[in-house]
Amino acid sequence: DSHTNDTMQLIFHVDDSLLSYGNNANGLAFKRALLDKFDGTDEGPVANLLGSKISRDATHLHISQQHYLEALLHDWDMQDCNPAKTPLEPGTRLLIADRPDTPDPVKRHKYQQIVGSIQWAAQWTRPDLVFSANELARHCCNPGDKHMAACYRVLRYIRGTTSLGITYTRDLPDANRLLMFGDADWASDTEKRRSIAAFVGILNGGAVTWKSLTGPRVACSTTEAEYVAGSRASDEALWLRRTLSDINVAQKTATPLYTDNRAVRMMSENPVYKERTKHIDYRAHALRERVADEVVRLIDCPTSDMLADPLTKQLPAPAHARHTTVMLGLAPPTAPSAPTTFPPRTVIKT
Repeated sequence: DSHTNDTMQLIFHVDDSLLSYGNNANGLAFKRALLDKFDGTDEGPVANLLGSKISRDATHLHISQQHYLEALLHDWDMQDCNPAKTPLEPGTRLLIADRPDTPDPVKRHKYQQIVGSIQWAAQWTRPDLVFSANELARHCCNPGDKHMAACYRVLRYIRGTTSLGITYTRDLPDANRLLMFGDADWASDTEKRRSIAAFVGILNGGAVTWKSLTGPRVACSTTEAEYVAGSRASDEALWLRRTLSDINVAQKTATPLYTDNRAVRMMSENPVYKERTKHIDYRAHALRERVADEVVRLIDCPTSDMLADPLTKQLPAPAHARHTTVMLGLAPPTAPSAPTTFPPRTVIKT
């Protein structure tokens, strides 16, 4: 019921189900009717789901995979290793040239097991592991000694951060308002010269979506790489806005999309043909349409405040820690505050 905000969401995963509801009486009645029709048990407020632990108090909800990560370390005899401050050494690039000429099936199987386990955590509760997990996964077919050493380096980082998870906070000043961050590292793949694009979405103080991906083709400029990253972020923002609307958390204004490239913001707001940007793929210009439709609005953001930055490269420990604490809901974003209502767009025509 959109008028009373009396909503329910029932989510299934194999034999596990999760029910969310706004009205306690209606929620309990629905559970009784469901259990009368199907075999199952009511285990009360959710505390564990798909290997994750969920805890809450009056103002916070915290989700983590501490037990899963501790088991992962134990499986590979890394429970007593020395912790590392970052998943990979800053500036690390794992190369195809470092793969051995002859694959080692035993090493490959071990490597794939570890990388798969790291990827699960990176997708579920640990956005700080995404870049390193992707770097490792590129070499699952034939890892070498350098790739295996990097794999153990990530385990050392996990050793010092097993308790980390995502914390969401209620009654924030911008409660239920989606914030998006999009970034790219131009031509950072030194072998194929592809760029790495990434985005992070923040809702109620913590990350709700994140992704890091290598571009399908070579970008001819930093602006093109950043523009494509912004377009990908706007894709995600559009989908999230629809999903939030379905559960009665409609976004009343354009979603702030932070970028640390001013040219990207200017291009998105002003549909003017420019000689220097004619090489940008038409597909990326979906960003311009979404700005015009007031789905997103780009906001200039210093690189030091760009939450998507650690998803495009391995940063030094202080910067990595600063961004990680924000993504995990342990500190507020330091990017410029988005206005509650955006002023009308100004289009410059030449």
